[in-house]
Amino acid sequence: LPVVFDDVLINVDDPRSEPLLGLLAQLAQRTQVLLFTHHERIAEQARDSAGAHVCRLINSANGKIEAA
Repeated sequence: LPVVFDDVLINVDDPRSEPLLGLLAQLAQRTQVLLFTHHERIAEQARDSAGAHVCRLINSANGKIEAA
């Protein structure tokens, strides 16, 4: 079963978020982890420090959600 997190790092500063992202990366070795955030810095940290695949979703002009 996948594990879904929605903005769980929103109130965490950069020095603390990297170790937490490392824990999520370890969890991802055993199961699928989905981390949703609207903060670009967290997405970048997840990609750079934990090797996460980042998929950006945008709201298009016609109101549909699309991958960017």
